[in-house]
Amino acid sequence: MRMGLSLVSETHPHLNPPLEGEEINHGQEVSMLKKILVAFDGSEQSRRAFDFALELSKNCTGALPEITVVSVAQPPEPIDIVEMDAIIESATQHYEELFKGLREKAKAEGVEIKTDIVVGH
Repeated sequence: MRMGLSLVSETHPHLNPPLEGEEINHGQEVSMLKKILVAFDGSEQSRRAFDFALELSKNCTGALPEITVVSVAQPPEPIDIVEMDAIIESATQHYEELFKGLREKAKAEGVEIKTDIVVGH
């Protein structure tokens, strides 16, 4: 199973994160990578995808790629407006707290990240 990671690259269109149990090739230099999108739900797999994105960005030549971490706040089914607002607010607070740790980790690696929480399924 692949981790939740999407890459935009001009020179490496098929660059993929390692499968579970595979090692990251720390010595591989990557050029022209512009953006890295990490789907983050707090799971171990999404944390590994984030770690891979940080490691990959450090191996890029030239300007560091833009790393964006996205989480999805899912409203309940069927939707009750009062309940939906409370769940979305709770999910937003939860992910913002998780994002703090990711930002600190990225900063320690000398990498700046963007974060976003979207609502949907």
